[in-house]
Amino acid sequence: MKLIIISLLAAICMMSSTYALDNIVDIKMIRTADMAEVDTVYIGSRHHFQILIENAWIMGGMSLAFQVYSEDGVTWNWDSQPSGLPEDGLKAVTIVPGSRMDNTPWDMTGHDVTETNMDGVGSDSLIMGGVALMIGLVPGPLEPSYEMHFTPIDMSSEDIDMICIDSAFIPPHGVFSFADNTGMLITIQFDGPYCWPVKRFVIGDFDMDGAITVGDAVEIIQFIFLGKPNKGPIEAGDVNCDGLTDVADAVYLINYIFRFGPPLGCL
Repeated sequence: MKLIIISLLAAICMMSSTYALDNIVDIKMIRTADMAEVDTVYIGSRHHFQILIENAWIMGGMSLAFQVYSEDGVTWNWDSQPSGLPEDGLKAVTIVPGSRMDNTPWDMTGHDVTETNMDGVGSDSLIMGGVALMIGLVPGPLEPSYEMHFTPIDMSSEDIDMICIDSAFIPPHGVFSFADNTGMLITIQFDGPYCWPVKRFVIGDFDMDGAITVGDAVEIIQFIFLGKPNKGPIEAGDVNCDGLTDVADAVYLINYIFRFGPPLGCL
């Protein structure tokens, strides 16, 4: 009897958690070097749009069309990834390992990523999704599912510009939508457009105070050995231009400041 009661309580809890779910698509901006969520994007620093998905029901299909754009003149490169999609394209979209999406829910089509315009100027568009025959995307809470990798390369002003991402209608795929396993469309909660300021950074100014001083070397050391979060892009600390921000950069920076060492960086 006690076992039956426990089983019923567990079933009720599972049902309650399912009913608490919603159908949501959210987006975060992630700095690729340390996977930190950021609220500012820097020219020359790798980032990715992280697409988070929550679904309350088993999904039999999905079509998420996105437009990435800048009305201020920001331009960017899409960064190819070893496991990126589409295989015959730029390969800038990846599936987040360990997510529900990583279980290949689209057993009929596979992960379908279609690029319609991806030149990093003005407005780029792509669609990600798929259709299930037997499996489908199981219900679950909001979690990172896709990543779209890019590096901003230039901007029109010397101050601040903006880069944005929004849902889009891209013929002939239709609306930005989920579909349940019966083929019925499901309303998605999406709060786009999402926009982030884009700025330039100076090599060596790791603490982002506008000057290159011994304080920047201290910030690099604290970042490396104490895990102190950095205020700007990690690339700002790569003063010796070897592709890393490490203790050698702190030494290089001290030599530059106190011993008239070689110039900083390669940007």
